[in-house]
Amino acid sequence: MLVGLNMKPADLEYRILEAFSRMKHIKQWENLGEYNRSEMHLLGVVCCREGNQVKVNEILSATGMQPASVSRSLKNLEKRGLIVRSADPGNRRNVVVTATAEGRKAAEANIARVHDYWSDVLLRMPEQDLEEMLRIWNAIMDNMEKVLEERKAGLSGRNPKETAADI
Repeated sequence: MLVGLNMKPADLEYRILEAFSRMKHIKQWENLGEYNRSEMHLLGVVCCREGNQVKVNEILSATGMQPASVSRSLKNLEKRGLIVRSADPGNRRNVVVTATAEGRKAAEANIARVHDYWSDVLLRMPEQDLEEMLRIWNAIMDNMEKVLEERKAGLSGRNPKETAADI
């Protein structure tokens, strides 16, 4: 049992993962208009780069998306006139994606919709609760990084035979 809590770590872990899952399933991306989440994500990546252009391999690295998904989304964006694909003059094997004026306009509108949505969500929360959430979330992220570093170094904070249910 965790001191001060009436639950085992495994129960707490389940509740945290359940909350993440709930957030994942909230359809917050439905207000993107005629574009899907992947398309807007890719368009945002392109528009955030200098000259509003980026190589496809850089998009893959930045997004972690599968090549087929990126290709399909870029095809849809190109059909709508939001991007243009061309060969990289420095290496013709690379494809460069450039946002059109219409693409930049769509990306800016999307960013405004996302900010508006999150403003509505966050304004309903007391500022003190938001500060506490950020403090706790940052502490969790710090611990996640430390545990990963320790495990890479072959260290661990507890006996490897001990499970979370045993604590």
